Amino acid sequence: MATDKLLHHDVFLPLDTLSKCGIKDSNCQRNLIKSALQRIGKTGIPELNIPPIDPIQIQDVSVVILNLVNITLIDGVVKGIKDCEFTKFELDIEKGRGSQELQCDVTIKGHYHVVATSPEIGALLGGSEIVGDGNGKVKIDKLQLAFYYPVHVFKKDDGEIYIECDYNKTAEKFDILGKVTFDADNLYIGKEDVSKSVVIYLNDNWKFLMKTFGKVFIDKATEFYNRFEKNFFDSVPAKHYISDDLSPYLNFYQSLVETLAEKGATDIGVEKIDPMELKDVHVSILDLLNLTLAEGNVVGVQTCTIKSFKNDLENRNAKLKVFCKHLEIQGNYQVDLISSLLNIQGIGDKVHGAGHAKVIIDKIEARIDFPYVLEKQDNDVYLKIQKDLTYSFKVLGKATFVADNLIDGDTKASNDVIQYLNDHWKLILDTFGKVFFDKTIEYVQLFTSKVFDKVPTKYYIIEDLSAYVK
Repeated sequence: MATDKLLHHDVFLPLDTLSKCGIKDSNCQRNLIKSALQRIGKTGIPELNIPPIDPIQIQDVSVVILNLVNITLIDGVVKGIKDCEFTKFELDIEKGRGSQELQCDVTIKGHYHVVATSPEIGALLGGSEIVGDGNGKVKIDKLQLAFYYPVHVFKKDDGEIYIECDYNKTAEKFDILGKVTFDADNLYIGKEDVSKSVVIYLNDNWKFLMKTFGKVFIDKATEFYNRFEKNFFDSVPAKHYISDDLSPYLNFYQSLVETLAEKGATDIGVEKIDPMELKDVHVSILDLLNLTLAEGNVVGVQTCTIKSFKNDLENRNAKLKVFCKHLEIQGNYQVDLISSLLNIQGIGDKVHGAGHAKVIIDKIEARIDFPYVLEKQDNDVYLKIQKDLTYSFKVLGKATFVADNLIDGDTKASNDVIQYLNDHWKLILDTFGKVFFDKTIEYVQLFTSKVFDKVPTKYYIIEDLSAYVK
């Protein structure tokens, strides 16, 4: 929850006093993120779920290197993040791209455990395995990092516009302009304490070690920085730090869903999709279940939010993550079901019903992969969605079933079945959910194909895709 003024201990952070930057003012953006790091570095903002970032408290963080070295920082801290200097920070909303280049002095220390097995250990120290459990420290002077990632804006249920970056990004490149210094105690080969010898070796060969294994550690450190960015950008509406109106830059795909949900696009033959009409939908599981929805609809598409959209042009695949707050599927149904599937006594061997039914699903998240090909028609490039969509779904809220006349008018038996379905909705979705969602994905494929078959890519992808057409 974002509030205009936040108070935590001795730190007063009015969000309205954050510097506001234009979408093209990269110098202002650079100073903004630097200021945000410094102002919340030591205390965080609990009200926005932003923990302190200097020091960052870490526990049970493990790194494995080539199956030879397994290091776990059991309890420790990372210092220096709030004083990172940004040489570049850009959020290019128009092109949907972000970039950062920064330099930091970082210290990581704490209680560690390590097991290292390698022939090189024997050559250097006379044994094949090092075991350590003690206190360690790594100090990195002048660590340079560069990130490049997709950026988009989206609207939350609170009506505010937010900026979202790629929070799984890793450093595209890194360099160390200073040096790396190691320190550790309680390192043993057998019963011999080799801490001093190991530390000397590490400090004498830090350049080789960081060049060979450094990215593993840098990626782990980047996870903590990404966490800060996610908490900040996901919690603070863009109006508090961006002076431009971002409405025109709302995610194309989110805008598409909202427009089609509300009124459709009759000029390209797409009717509105909220409610989405369903007719003669048939689902069958072997000889155990036969369900037909003669006519009905899906209500609630307008509650769906595009959480992320990543387009991999090289592999012709787009990944969509969508969250729907509330969906209702309803209509006139006919069903035949082997009762043993439900494990309910006293309703006979078979269940037959015909009437009106509704399924309500609260808070569902889906991830869908869209394979596609690119085709050129009349000098325009079009994205053609293929039929083999893959997906996964997760119900974060619950599912509720309602139906009348489920067992040929036997009210008590019908109520018993409905009660069972609602008490065991997770089991029902695990057992039967896939066939229903497979059918849903067929509608998604048909709907997206209708749109993208008619709309050239130049209207929603900045790059000229002509070079990608085979």
